[in-house]
Amino acid sequence: MWKSLIVTLGERSIYVVTVVAGTLIILYGQVLVPWVRGSNNALMDMMVEFEQQPLASILTFTVAFLFPFSVGVCSSTLAQYRMANAKVGASLSENKFGSAFRVARNGKIVGAGTLTGALLKSDRAQMVQEWLGDKLWRDIASGKSTEQGCVIYVKAWSGHYVVNFALTVDNHINLYLTRAKSDSQVE
Repeated sequence: MWKSLIVTLGERSIYVVTVVAGTLIILYGQVLVPWVRGSNNALMDMMVEFEQQPLASILTFTVAFLFPFSVGVCSSTLAQYRMANAKVGASLSENKFGSAFRVARNGKIVGAGTLTGALLKSDRAQMVQEWLGDKLWRDIASGKSTEQGCVIYVKAWSGHYVVNFALTVDNHINLYLTRAKSDSQVE
């Protein structure tokens, strides 16, 4: 999350939007509203108010710029944070993870890392439900399951595996299988 915040603060567009939105807020609140209410010289009224109550005027200007800045930073940071998993997952084919494979929403295996590809060929499995079971796969594919790290037993590979997954931007799901290291993971 902090890395996303640092990247966001380095983007020029955040500051441009802040200046434009802050200026529009000030023009609306300090010029347009008084003009609509009948002020003959709204800019002069703003200057008089600044001389009479400088702290209140400075606070008004500060809030007018801080509000769009904070909204922009928060929304950009959260968007980057949310997309981080999708970016990592979407780069599966480029990274060639050894114990991972990509699955379509219907359960058909559409791609695999080198190690997993060899295991898949030896097992001749075409659908992920053969390892995960129908219920776990339905939960993952429907987006209902957010549980990472569940353990399954893969008979063809003679072992327990920890299952993690990431949804991708191209409507696939990357599954990551890691052999369970101890009996405590199997429980």
